Amino acid sequence: RAVALLQAMSQDALVPDVVAYSSALTACEKVGRSHQALQLLRDMQAARVAPDVVAYSSVVSACGKAGQPDRACELLSEMRRRGLAPDTTVTYTAAIAACSRTGRAEEAWHRTPWLTARPSLHALGPGERRRRKTCLG
Repeated sequence: RAVALLQAMSQDALVPDVVAYSSALTACEKVGRSHQALQLLRDMQAARVAPDVVAYSSVVSACGKAGQPDRACELLSEMRRRGLAPDTTVTYTAAIAACSRTGRAEEAWHRTPWLTARPSLHALGPGERRRRKTCLG
């Protein structure tokens, strides 16, 4: 429904802003539509609306929930190239959770070399949480 409202804005000659796009992206993330979120992000960029941390975080999370860790990590890198600082609690945790869901939690730690704070153990699967607790203290 949020995507339909975004499309209706364009049809009514209204120009969606970063807040409108971010709201639609968050809606896509909440209902598990990662492909639609990725397309909306590209549409947003094509419309010359600069995605912010909220927009990217929603798409990273959507990709994570869809088991697309490579895409989630690519988006993290894209954010950094655009000069955006990913939110440690939300964005990194979503990317690490994506890797954990696909059995690649250890890879997540290596794919986020700029990570300075430890992400929440809630991002990791139960087995990985137990292992990390013993390793990390």
